[in-house]
Amino acid sequence: MICPFCNTQNRDDQDTCYHCSKDLAMLRLIVNKAKHHYNLALEHAERNRYYEAITELQNALDLDKSYVDARVVLGTIYAKQNNLDKAAAEWEAALATDSHFYKAHQYLLKAQKMGEVLPVFKWVKILGATLVITILLVITVFIYYNRPHPNEALLRDAWSYYQGNNYRQALTALDQIQEKASDQNLILSATILRGEITTILRTQIATVKSLLTNQDYLGAIEAAQSLQKVNPDDETSVLLADMLEQAKASAVQKIEQLIQQYEKSGTGYDELMTQSQKIIALLGDSRDAQLLSTGIAQVEEQRLKRAFEKLQKEYKRTRDTKTALAAAQELLDVNPGASLRDQIQSFMDSAHMSSVEYLLGTAKRQVEQRAFDKARATLDRILQSRNISKALRDELATVKAMYDSEQADDLIKRLKALNAKKEYAQVIKLATEASQFNLTAEDRKVIDRETALARRRYAIETYKWMLARDPKFEECRISVEEAQKTVDNRQIVLDYLPRKAYGYAFDEVTFYIGSAFMRLGQHEKGKEFFRKLHSEYSSSSYNKDAQFVLKKFKTSL
Repeated sequence: MICPFCNTQNRDDQDTCYHCSKDLAMLRLIVNKAKHHYNLALEHAERNRYYEAITELQNALDLDKSYVDARVVLGTIYAKQNNLDKAAAEWEAALATDSHFYKAHQYLLKAQKMGEVLPVFKWVKILGATLVITILLVITVFIYYNRPHPNEALLRDAWSYYQGNNYRQALTALDQIQEKASDQNLILSATILRGEITTILRTQIATVKSLLTNQDYLGAIEAAQSLQKVNPDDETSVLLADMLEQAKASAVQKIEQLIQQYEKSGTGYDELMTQSQKIIALLGDSRDAQLLSTGIAQVEEQRLKRAFEKLQKEYKRTRDTKTALAAAQELLDVNPGASLRDQIQSFMDSAHMSSVEYLLGTAKRQVEQRAFDKARATLDRILQSRNISKALRDELATVKAMYDSEQADDLIKRLKALNAKKEYAQVIKLATEASQFNLTAEDRKVIDRETALARRRYAIETYKWMLARDPKFEECRISVEEAQKTVDNRQIVLDYLPRKAYGYAFDEVTFYIGSAFMRLGQHEKGKEFFRKLHSEYSSSSYNKDAQFVLKKFKTSL
């Protein structure tokens, strides 16, 4: 842009002149505003939005009558719309301002004769950007804006109000300048600023109208409320209020239509929720907002009812109680109305009782089939249930007693069978599981008897196995596996080997265990048994064998 004081070329973003340091803020604003409208017009034209493009070009020309590129593009759009008279008028005005555009004008005339009008953005590329900003009226504005003047304070106030988005006060101050000022240049400055404010208001009103036409009521409400924040003049405020009421009424009507659609077909729920939440927020505490909120609450209740009906049908088909109860709990978590909540809770109680009945029948069949592990798991599931009726609790007690009795009977049979097969180690291992069962005194007595028998026989069997390896123990030549077996079974031999029949054998067993520990490298434990041998069986010949073993491992007691 060119400084009106010294004619120095400055960048468009300069606030002060490079050469004379004069204030160019208002000039920069106007030049950049004109370019902004021009660029918006190009974007609209490229998308074939010619009405919006023409509006933006007219806004640019309101700010700068000599904006040649804007006139050429405006003429091109008119030609595109077959409005050749207006097109010619704009091109002639452009040529009158800058004759360099003559060839471009001729090219456009030829293109018109060929019946082809290219998109606006192509004409701009052909014509080029040769605009030289010469806004003589704006120069006058800035000369007087920077000179002392009786009404300068009013212009400064108007500028301040404009920057603070208080357009009503800005326009009031500009009206006072029109009334009081006699200096035509000051009046012209006020006229330019008024034109800028008017252009903004006109553009925003056009935006709201366009949104209403396109049935974008939410966007229209937002745009109108945004425009209200700049405190426009009375005429604009009245028009804006009418459009805002129209947008709100149309938005409410659209939501009501979506509600009716959902009530009728059950479709459009997501769109309804999204749109209604935004519109209710924009409507604030108004009566319309309250009515919409009530309608949405009813829709939500209806949606829950439909979901509940679907859940009941699915449960009736699959009898999948776990899934049904989880789904029902999700519905309760949404906090439905009291009536629906009671229905859902009643369904859950009924499904729960049906599940317990089903599980009791399953557990009974599993006990009868002697599938005790499965029966135990099923009974555990039942025990985790809450609010079981007395009748079901009684039946549960019966099934559990049946489970305990059958399991005890099965255990006794297995113990006897293993004893008969001389699998004493398995008897001892299996007997440890008996503590988990709810046994009668008689069953416990039988199990203890079978277990004691197995332990005695296993102790005798183990002792005989050790005795068969006596020479190896004496010379400590037993294998690691044999030594480990001896150590592992030492306690059962010491505790359950019948002393009445095998009292003579305990010095041998004590020696065997000590020798086994020595073989495994656990010398201290080996010495412990050798000391026991020496103190309790001092006359035993195995004491000499113990000394031999200690000497072999180069140690002593």
